[in-house]
Amino acid sequence: MVNVELFKVPVSAPYIITQTYQEHLEYAKEHPEISYNGGIDLYSDDLTIRAAFDGIVEKIAYQAGGYGNYIRLKHVWGYSLYAHLDRVCVNLDNRVTAGMKIGEMGSTGFSTGRHLHFEMRDLTNTVIDPSEFFAEQAPINAHSPLSVISAPAGGNLRKNPMGEYITTVPSGTVVKVLDGPVYKYGLACYEVEVPVRGWMAEADHEGTRILSDYGE
Repeated sequence: MVNVELFKVPVSAPYIITQTYQEHLEYAKEHPEISYNGGIDLYSDDLTIRAAFDGIVEKIAYQAGGYGNYIRLKHVWGYSLYAHLDRVCVNLDNRVTAGMKIGEMGSTGFSTGRHLHFEMRDLTNTVIDPSEFFAEQAPINAHSPLSVISAPAGGNLRKNPMGEYITTVPSGTVVKVLDGPVYKYGLACYEVEVPVRGWMAEADHEGTRILSDYGE
């Protein structure tokens, strides 16, 4: 039995959930041709990855068509796994405490964007649904993270869960690029004026291209 009170969120606040455990299961059913593991996907602008529980570094490996760079920690009840890392910051057999930095978020392996894929498994290697461990943290399900509101640019300003804006404009619109690209909310974004000021994403979490035309 896993003690929820000993759990630490493995990414820094504020963070968003980019794919829920249930969405992972649904994706696996829709794509039986690939091996897809149940877990939960998280993103934070602070790219630090932390141990969710006290444990021992049981495995550090790279899987090109799946987890990419990943760490597996052993606990008294089973294992936790941290995938798609850009950098691993621990060594094999290290003892870690909950909340300790173990790596940095990346997009290695089978990944469409920078995020952490987090899994929990019991001692029989059966996947545990981690959803309840995030219930008290009130994360936002950001699989489709942006709500659309009107903008005077002739396109849309889409407000993200962190209270900032990503701009979408009709194809052919010329906007002034102020800064970027930088990663925000797991997306490559540019700060723009169109004439309102906000962040324009190259592509959304679904891979749909948003930033198609821009200039001075």
